[in-house]
Amino acid sequence: MATFEHQLLVVSAGAAGQDRAAVFPSGRDFVAVVADGAGGTSGGAAAAEHVIEAVRRVCESGDKHDWRRTLLKASVELESIGQTTAVIASSRGGASVGDSGAWLIGENDYVDLTEGQPRKPLLGGGVAEPRTFRFELTHDRTLLLASDGLFKYVKPADICALARTRSAVALVEAARLSTGALQDDVAVVLVYWRLGRPFDSDAGVEQWLRAVLPDYAFDGVVVDIREAERIAGIAWQLPAGIHPFELRLSPNEVQLSFGDVAWPEGYRKRPAAGHPHEWLVRRVIAC
Repeated sequence: MATFEHQLLVVSAGAAGQDRAAVFPSGRDFVAVVADGAGGTSGGAAAAEHVIEAVRRVCESGDKHDWRRTLLKASVELESIGQTTAVIASSRGGASVGDSGAWLIGENDYVDLTEGQPRKPLLGGGVAEPRTFRFELTHDRTLLLASDGLFKYVKPADICALARTRSAVALVEAARLSTGALQDDVAVVLVYWRLGRPFDSDAGVEQWLRAVLPDYAFDGVVVDIREAERIAGIAWQLPAGIHPFELRLSPNEVQLSFGDVAWPEGYRKRPAAGHPHEWLVRRVIAC
């Protein structure tokens, strides 16, 4: 079975830190949040904690997520408490205020989901204007949420390289000076897909597909073409092994079948004979 996994680490530069972070389950999804209390104002730590609790309440309520609305509400509540940044994200989108950020990191590139987000006003410091962002967390990408204690002091290339190793500890260590000290508090959250137990049969592969596509009814292993590309994207990310399969995309359906041929590791995508809109994808599934 495939599930979301995460790493979370918050390290203070001084005795009393003001960064906070959390990851909450939300049905089949997750919700990650980072808040960086404003160090130049009183109540920064309390403000950051308030944001974490506000997100927790939304997750536990079961209400539909509207993170921009959540941040606007928190900003009003924080006017008598303190100021903080905030970035919230689930597997398809989120919202942010201030200079805490969210990056979607692939094998060879990254997208700054919070690029252009104004540094001020912060939550609790005036008329905050949360910005929303959309994305999809696929198996070949890692979601990084962090405070400016990481983004300000570590080069983007280094952040991406370390995030691909899926080590929150390595990211925080990269922000340290040669003396070992931190120049600012650092909060880091990494979220990514992780496959469960290895497949021991073709039935195990189908069970995995059912797990990652729980909202779609399967008739054998045939599904609607409207989800073809998304399903193909998931299938291409399965790790190499010994169970080969064919994923056939036609104008009306997607068919998955198994065989005994040992194809080269990796995949090849080419037009299949007989139809210009038909694609044949070959990959090797882990055993």
